[in-house]
Amino acid sequence: MATYLLFQLHPQPGQALDAVFDARFGRVGPALRMGLYRPVARLEATDLEDLFTRTNSVHGPWYAEGGIDLLVEGGAPSTSVGDVAIDLGRGRAWSCGAVGWEPVASELCADLFRIAGVAPGGGGPEAPRAEEWPEL
Repeated sequence: MATYLLFQLHPQPGQALDAVFDARFGRVGPALRMGLYRPVARLEATDLEDLFTRTNSVHGPWYAEGGIDLLVEGGAPSTSVGDVAIDLGRGRAWSCGAVGWEPVASELCADLFRIAGVAPGGGGPEAPRAEEWPEL
């Protein structure tokens, strides 16, 4: 099993709609550079499809299931297009696409790890909690 950190878009009303739109089509760079992503959960999954299944609410809130470390207060929406998952052990990231997952460029992976406060390979501090996350 791999340990993943799930990032979701978290724009405020009227903020960078073009960047959010781009992210929904796999171009996460602009939204990432504008600080529109935040880490919402840390969990183990066998692969990205397992992560997708485990982070979608079907019979109740997905974040209430065992083995999921929710990093934000008040819950989080189901994983959808434009969300990003990073494999903490492999140092790679993928964007949730309309069909499947698309790899994220390596230079953007470094930004995601920096935002999360972890080093590739899983080292470093835990991902920041909601109270430590800046208001966007």
